[in-house]
Amino acid sequence: TPELYGICALASIILLFETGLETDLRLFLRYAVAGGAVGIGGVIVSFAFGNVATMLFSEMIFGKSLGFFAPECLMLGVISTATSVGITARLLSEKRKMESPEGVTIIAGAVIDDVLGIITLAVVLGVIATRSRGEGEGVEWGRIGVIAAKAVGIWLTATIAGILASKRIGFLLKLFKHPSSIAMMALGFALILSGFFEEAGLAMIVGAYVAGLSLSSTDISHLIRERLKPIYYFLVPVFFRVM
Repeated sequence: TPELYGICALASIILLFETGLETDLRLFLRYAVAGGAVGIGGVIVSFAFGNVATMLFSEMIFGKSLGFFAPECLMLGVISTATSVGITARLLSEKRKMESPEGVTIIAGAVIDDVLGIITLAVVLGVIATRSRGEGEGVEWGRIGVIAAKAVGIWLTATIAGILASKRIGFLLKLFKHPSSIAMMALGFALILSGFFEEAGLAMIVGAYVAGLSLSSTDISHLIRERLKPIYYFLVPVFFRVM
């Protein structure tokens, strides 16, 4: 139902916001390149596996032999690249591995995977559209390039701006003085950034993670986490049950 979907959306934002708060910013920056390699490698390998597997079993599934660039193979390849950052984050948090080099690398890779997934989908839809019009027409690489630049640009800009402005954001939040008010306004910041990412065509949970990461190095991050725990424990299990 729309109501249950709304609860799950809010729960996923809280989950990734909490994950961002738990992330060691210095470790994140140190392993950003490794995380990028993991994310890129994950997309390439997953797409190739999904596509080739569909090719091999196309006779059984579709009743006909399909090639690598068949729309069915391309779409199932894209589907194979999707990951759940939420499940990854919860497992690492439960095992208390969020602040380890491996945990930071996995989370960074999963976030980058989400951004690259949007770009991969745009490329595949462009190829499918070209094939549906006939082999003579070329893929609209210019439009795909704009989508790719937009996705990567928004994500990088928001992340860098959030990290650079973290102390100022923390100062503004502390003006509310009461611990619960500070935590609620921080959650409001995460919701706004999540909505911005969603409107920009990116995953809202990436926005929530960026918001948490921005506040992770401030002196109020522990306070925010403690005050949000009751909401976290109430909503997040609903998200996982629906998933």
